[in-house]
Amino acid sequence: MFLHGLWFTPTLINQPAASKIEAVTVYPDGAQISRKAKIDLSAGKTELLFSGLAATLDAKSLQISVDTRVRVLSVEHRLNDVKKDKQEEIKKHEDQKTAIDAKIKNFKAMLTVYKREEDLLVKNQTVGTAASAKVEELKLLVDFQRQRMTEVLNKQLEIERSIQALEEEKKRHNQELTELTEKQTANTSEALVTVETKEALQDVAFMLSYYVKEAGWIPTYDVRVENVLKPLRLAYKAYVYQYSGEDWKAVKLRFSTANPKKNATPPELKKWYWGEANDYSYYYNAVESNSNDLTEVKGSVKDLQSRQALPGVSIRITGTSFGTLTDGNGNYRLAIPMNLQKKGTELTFSSVGYKTQKQKVRGNVLDVILEADNQALEEVVVVGYATQKKQALTGSVSVRRKSDDAPVLTNIEETEAPTSLNFDVVTPTTIASDAETHTIDLKEEDIPAFYEYKVIPKIDTDVFLQAKIQDWEKYNLLDGEVNLYLEGTYIGKSELALKQNDSLVFALGRDKNILVTRKKQTELQRKQFLGSNKIDNMRYEIELRNTKKYPINLLVEDQFPVSRFKEIEVYDRAAPEATVDEDSGKVTWRLNLPATQQKKLTLQYTVKYPKSTTNTSE
Repeated sequence: MFLHGLWFTPTLINQPAASKIEAVTVYPDGAQISRKAKIDLSAGKTELLFSGLAATLDAKSLQISVDTRVRVLSVEHRLNDVKKDKQEEIKKHEDQKTAIDAKIKNFKAMLTVYKREEDLLVKNQTVGTAASAKVEELKLLVDFQRQRMTEVLNKQLEIERSIQALEEEKKRHNQELTELTEKQTANTSEALVTVETKEALQDVAFMLSYYVKEAGWIPTYDVRVENVLKPLRLAYKAYVYQYSGEDWKAVKLRFSTANPKKNATPPELKKWYWGEANDYSYYYNAVESNSNDLTEVKGSVKDLQSRQALPGVSIRITGTSFGTLTDGNGNYRLAIPMNLQKKGTELTFSSVGYKTQKQKVRGNVLDVILEADNQALEEVVVVGYATQKKQALTGSVSVRRKSDDAPVLTNIEETEAPTSLNFDVVTPTTIASDAETHTIDLKEEDIPAFYEYKVIPKIDTDVFLQAKIQDWEKYNLLDGEVNLYLEGTYIGKSELALKQNDSLVFALGRDKNILVTRKKQTELQRKQFLGSNKIDNMRYEIELRNTKKYPINLLVEDQFPVSRFKEIEVYDRAAPEATVDEDSGKVTWRLNLPATQQKKLTLQYTVKYPKSTTNTSE
């Protein structure tokens, strides 16, 4: 346009820019949303309005990517109240409800009339009993009453069905109104993007990306063992949730192990004066956080007696799989889905050797002190890098497969970034903004495992099956919850807490087909007296029986007593075929027990101790 000798390029104000969520990267805490739009641009400046964005998106994370022929001049993020958009629809449902109420009122009035006529017909039945009534008149009267009563009752039934249908229709409108009311209170946001181009362009691709915190995922696994002659089947899954206000419909979904909310700068050691705090909590908590936002809780866990920080404490949202572990300084940070908050969120704190504690979340900070539980410590069995109660557990055949075998099932493509792992879901995925937990199957894989049965008959004669995985690092495993299945039967849960160990161990429960007994040989036990000392000669026999139809590898553990004092001597120790740890006195047999065979092991030793001392070692 030519104006007074000057070229003037008009600016199009607030041109709507329809965009669609194309890809989502979900982090353990939060998600990055990527939207795509194709827009026709006129030459000069244009203001594009991208609407329907999450209201709580982090404005500082908003990024625009576009063709190099287009220059982005400014990006403005603002909230958009959706109340007005829903008023017309709400009024429509309210009007329809009013009309339904009027119809119901009319039907109820008609129903009252017909019920009164029914009562009148019942009363008029007594007329026929009068002595003066003729037979012909009585017959006509009875026929009339029968016919009319049938019509009246049918009309009542018809009206009641109509009222019921109207009530159902009214119920549907109420449900719609409830959803609209909820949406009316929720805000969305929009981005006003000003761009400039020298020439008119068509189908220009715009990419918008931004971070939302109302989302997250945790890895979980199903471990299945059909029998100890086959590899272990490991199913990778992801528990994912989001309540960002935007439904993710048929999007490219990526799970990432990165956490944008954590401090990306390495810490620095400060001068430490003895007696002053040295927990570096200022570094751990140096992440942006809204103190009024109860979608996240953080804190520390310490020992009651020593007041020392407790690393590796499991923190779970009670009744769910969502949780985390305390770090090396006993600190933790946990995101809480909105739907769980409404129910009164409770956290469960548990650690080996400590009493489990449950606490209600009443604010952003929740510090907990755990009390030692000596009894529980005796009931815990170490499971590789995790722990599990004895009753949830149940020794071995080595199974290998070719390293080039393909996975049983895969729904992901795995990539390794410089500081994280990414799992891209192959098929488009839909996750509604409902804060519910959605389970995504990622892949299944047969993994070579070394199966071993283990028993400590001095404590428990039940035999426990364990599966050991070597070179577990190559499977891209992450900390998470494990569901255990043996021979098609669910046997319980465990936790995978990876550490720098050579092998990964899964406890697979008790196996009643391996029979073990441990008996003290009383006929060989002798007590002697030598001066001021007593001498006890102890002997035990352990009997093992494999009732299975295949051989097993069996690990048997026992122990010799060790002395704290020079006045007490332990000697003449014998445990044929076993290895003995001289420092701890631990005795270990590693056996291959053929099918349907049995074997006996012996353990014996002599203890000399002062007469004034009571032998409480057995």
